[in-house]
Amino acid sequence: MPKKQKVFKRFNVGDYVFARLQGYPPWPAKVTSGSTRNYKVFFFGTADTATIKVQNIFKYKENKNKFCTARKLNQPNFCKAIQEIEDAIKANNTCSDKDVATRRANRKVLQKGVSAEAKPSKITNSNNPRAATVKLNYNNMLFAMLPSQKCIAITFGKNKPKSFSSVSERVEWEATARNKAESLKERLEIGEITPDLVKNMPIVEVPFEDLNSEISAILNAKMVERKTVLIAEKDFVALFQQLRKCLGLKSASVDRCLDILDKIKMFQINKLSLLRNPDCIDIMRRLCRYVGNLANWNLSSDDLARFVTKAATIREKAISIYNNFKKLCNYNGEKQFWNEFSEEANAFEELTRNFTVEHRLLLTKTTYQKLLSKQVSVRGQVEESNSNLTGK
Repeated sequence: MPKKQKVFKRFNVGDYVFARLQGYPPWPAKVTSGSTRNYKVFFFGTADTATIKVQNIFKYKENKNKFCTARKLNQPNFCKAIQEIEDAIKANNTCSDKDVATRRANRKVLQKGVSAEAKPSKITNSNNPRAATVKLNYNNMLFAMLPSQKCIAITFGKNKPKSFSSVSERVEWEATARNKAESLKERLEIGEITPDLVKNMPIVEVPFEDLNSEISAILNAKMVERKTVLIAEKDFVALFQQLRKCLGLKSASVDRCLDILDKIKMFQINKLSLLRNPDCIDIMRRLCRYVGNLANWNLSSDDLARFVTKAATIREKAISIYNNFKKLCNYNGEKQFWNEFSEEANAFEELTRNFTVEHRLLLTKTTYQKLLSKQVSVRGQVEESNSNLTGK
């Protein structure tokens, strides 16, 4: 009888699981990348990462009761890991947009009553080290996670007029105040500015234990998400470095190359990751035309036939990945993709030239678009000014 082909479990990037390392019990984790037989995971509680065989990975929800025994939950590290994965799942289910989720959570807290959750915190105003104890007020505070993993509260609407001529005027004033706070929050979270530089809005550092459960869950999830994104991008770039090594001028490990290409295809990345690492697109662009260095390789006829077949497969996989990159970059076909992307990558480099590495990594799509809009606005003002001077 023909031997049955083994069927492997399949997991997607972002799946919440239990992952078991040799010598350790199954541990709460999140899949960050992988292929059919091996997956890279991020472990909650410890922030470690590891590549785990698929047979040692189990879906979280279906196996929670099995692995969360009373004895395990008495272990502080395991209990912390469970709390972190539960917070991540809860925040993910609340809303995919973390900022919208925060606003909804704030409104929900207000409906329940602020006094039940708001409690005095032994924290100091970062703008005034001598400030007294601050009481959290979810009605006029936004909560942000700094790159240092500290939580801060931004108070807005401090100079709110005592009265307004109409309801619409009051609503407009409140919306403007919140929008300014939202903009400040984004800049603080990516490290563009630090709290000590903010003078127009009171900012305080808040211990996590002083937050209500919903805000705490959202911020914990954001912290975990940051770590997984940073790790995933680091692994993504490392794969391209490995590609360069296995396809040299003197020899080529085509089997290794094909394996790496399969792993790259599994990664869920975004356009900003590509803009931060334009060499990755350049390497894949070149692989689309890969034929090796046959003129300088002394291959037998059999080895040559095998290489030609596998080189064709490399080109096929590279073209597929390159087309995925085009989709990520919203390529419209008006120019050569590489030329169009290079222009945008150079613009990104110019826009972020004064940013730290961490600042770049924490940039979100929304914040990047705002920075671009701001740059366009400044250029427009400069051009208008130069035009007026020329007219004079």
